[in-house]
Amino acid sequence: MVRKGLSDKSPSKNDYLIIRGYNKSIAFKGEKFYDKEANSWISDVYDFDARNSMRIRLSINWQTLRYKRAVEMLDHQLHYKSAVARFGKCEDVSTKVHQTAGPRE
Repeated sequence: MVRKGLSDKSPSKNDYLIIRGYNKSIAFKGEKFYDKEANSWISDVYDFDARNSMRIRLSINWQTLRYKRAVEMLDHQLHYKSAVARFGKCEDVSTKVHQTAGPRE
């Protein structure tokens, strides 16, 4: 599930994207927030090990709903080192499908 909106996180009101992932129709726990950067969306940066950091970059073609999801390796000064990417297609989720990963009430 993908939703776009304006961020409440910063005074500049940047665009953001909310992602909820699914595996075989089972929702992953929680949602991920991505900030707009040029023509793609990026996650927060996470420490990977003592010398490297990582982030996820998501590029979506809104006409075809095809996407590219890349895990980018960075040094701790946020200089790009490498990436591994997967490609796929977004799917509509019926409004009848329960949209939370927690227990149903």
